[in-house]
Amino acid sequence: MLSSNELRQFANLPRKVLHRVVMELLWRLPMPLAINAKKIVCSNFSGNGYSDNPGAIANEIIAQNLGYEIVWIINSEAAINSLPKSVVAVKHNSLRSIYHLRTAKIWIDNCRKMPYVRKRSGQIYIQTWHGFALKKIEKDAANKLERGYIRMAKYDSTLCDLIVSNSRFMTGIYKDSFWYRGPILEVGSPRNDLFFDDTQYLNTRVKDILGIAHQKKIFLYAPTFRHNMKLDVYDLNYGSIVSELQTKFGGEWVVAVRMHPLVAHKSKHLKHRDVIYDASDYPSMQELLVVADVLVTDYSSSMFDFMLTKKPCFLYANDIENYSDDRGFYYGIETVPFDIAHTNKELCAKIEGFNSDEYEMRIDGFIADFQIVDRGVASKNVVKWITSHV
Repeated sequence: MLSSNELRQFANLPRKVLHRVVMELLWRLPMPLAINAKKIVCSNFSGNGYSDNPGAIANEIIAQNLGYEIVWIINSEAAINSLPKSVVAVKHNSLRSIYHLRTAKIWIDNCRKMPYVRKRSGQIYIQTWHGFALKKIEKDAANKLERGYIRMAKYDSTLCDLIVSNSRFMTGIYKDSFWYRGPILEVGSPRNDLFFDDTQYLNTRVKDILGIAHQKKIFLYAPTFRHNMKLDVYDLNYGSIVSELQTKFGGEWVVAVRMHPLVAHKSKHLKHRDVIYDASDYPSMQELLVVADVLVTDYSSSMFDFMLTKKPCFLYANDIENYSDDRGFYYGIETVPFDIAHTNKELCAKIEGFNSDEYEMRIDGFIADFQIVDRGVASKNVVKWITSHV
């Protein structure tokens, strides 16, 4: 029993520390309930909406009518609204989320779990990660990462029972840099399966949600974040680029901006000369990539997903020296199959000179060199692995 003085000291702990202590206690309490062999808990970036690799795997489980209860960790009303009706929503770090995690047979996640999480004997944890690497990650960037994150990453890898890979290149990174010694399923990225399906229905649905006329073409700008969280690097001249796209490819074009989740809340503060559509809150990046006719990004792994569509992608890398100094790249950025521009004027020139035949040849070469295995069946293969291990 704690004394009154000890209780006061406990209550006066900083809020974050107090939360951590409470979570530690909740995870360590005895769990008298059995593990439910037909329950799966999914998490996308610690509470984001129904998408990415966990969402694609969940969709396949639902499509196969396997009888699993699927629970989704959420952190906002928008995340709840993105869920299929058959999926159960639970708030991140709530009592209900802990209950479901501690009684589910399978966890599926694309980010590291907090170090207070405890896996029970008999539970299975599948880590899908969230992108093809350009910037160095995990152990390869240990000198740039916070100690707390490194501890969390190392611990998370001890929990993992399987990592899903889309290429021989990423398999090598998982083996060498993730502090992980378990099995790797090299079958592709589940989130990219939809690029190999009939996606006409998505073109209509996504444009309706964003309020874009069906006949208009979409120029999607989807940069990654900077550690200083500043917005000055996002200085794209939308008007001149749209004009160049209309001249080069014809048709009417609109702009959709998709900011990285870490800076999405700042998207309203960006100064736009022209009317654009803010797609930062749209739950599925892959669906946006499906409907986009052209992608402009910088160092985001979305370029490698979009590459599979073979639609034009351009890199606007106006701060490449500063960005590469942050962690360094696994390979020279000139290796990627996309035209790279450092100024708005140069980007317009790259669009004007775009050659689709040369572009497709560069993509085919990149896929072969890095041994990328996306074929539209990754989710099916992950579900096959699940059913054979439960």
